[in-house]
Amino acid sequence: MESVNILVFGPTGAGKSCFINSVLRCFGFPDRCVNQDAGDEGTLHLECFLEKFNFQLVDSRGFFNLRGDYMDELKNILSGRMKINDIICRKDDEQPKWQPIAKEAAPLKERIHGLICVLDFDDGRFEQYQVKMEEYRSFFKEEGYSPVSVVLHKRDTGDEDRTTDAALAVGAAADRTFQLTNHIAMETDFSVKSKATIAEILESTLIGAEQYARLTMLGEKRKKTEIKKQNDRLDLDMFLERMQSKYLFKDEEIAKFKESCLEEDVTNMEHLKELRDDMGSLVPVWGMAPLLKFEIDKLFGC
Repeated sequence: MESVNILVFGPTGAGKSCFINSVLRCFGFPDRCVNQDAGDEGTLHLECFLEKFNFQLVDSRGFFNLRGDYMDELKNILSGRMKINDIICRKDDEQPKWQPIAKEAAPLKERIHGLICVLDFDDGRFEQYQVKMEEYRSFFKEEGYSPVSVVLHKRDTGDEDRTTDAALAVGAAADRTFQLTNHIAMETDFSVKSKATIAEILESTLIGAEQYARLTMLGEKRKKTEIKKQNDRLDLDMFLERMQSKYLFKDEEIAKFKESCLEEDVTNMEHLKELRDDMGSLVPVWGMAPLLKFEIDKLFGC
C-alpha cells in the first residue's frame, strides 16, 4: 500500500485533537487539528493529517455515548464507505447535513488500517467503557485490527492502573497501551520522553496496520479462491446434469462418478478434460466413458 490510514477515535473531549497536534509538532509542523467536538456540529467531517508521509492520521468525532448508530458510523469509517472529508452526521445533530454513504466497502488502500484510541486520564468512565465497548472490542478482533490506546494526562507521571484500565476498555495489549503527557493542553515544551513515546505509539500502530493489511489481503485471496472453487464445482455439476438428461444416466451412476472425481481431486471441467483419455477409471458403468469423452471433446474442440 502507498499509504497507511490511521483512525484516531475516542470519547468527546478525550484529547484526540491534542494528540494529533502533538504528532504534528514532533514532525516539525504547526498545529492544524481543531476540536471536532465543538463549534458548528453540522460541519464536522473526517479530516486527514500528515498526508505527505507514508501514513496519515484521520480525525473523527467523539464516539462514546456508545449507541448502536455510533457503532454503525465507526464501521462505515473503517470500511471506507465513509471517506476523507465526508461530513459525519448524527440523528441528534441540530441541523444534520446528511452525507451519502457508499453501499460497498472501499478497496483496501482506502480503508482504515490502524486504530489509535485516545482516552483522558481524568475521565471517570473507564469501568463503563470496559463494559460498553465489548461490541467494539469484538468487532476489532473479528476484523483483524490491533488497536493502540493512548491515555493523555496533565501531570509529571502517569499511573499503571490507568494503563490497565485503558487496555481492558479498548482491547489493546499492555505493550500497545501508552500514557502521554498532554503538552498541548498544558502549554509546555515537549520532553524527550514524550517524543520517544509518540514514536513508540506510531511504530506500534503501523505494525498493527501492516498485520491488518496482510490478514485482509489473505482473507480476500482465500475468498476469491473459494468462490472460484464453488463456480468450478457448479460448472462440473451442470455438465453432469446435462449428460444425465441427454443420456439418461441413473442418479446412482452420476453420484458414483462424482465420488470418483473427488477421490482424484477433479474439481472442474479443465481437470476432467485432462483425464479424458483415462475416463474409464472414473466411470462406474460400461458405456459411460466414451459418451462423456465425446461430449468433453466437443465442448473443448478437441
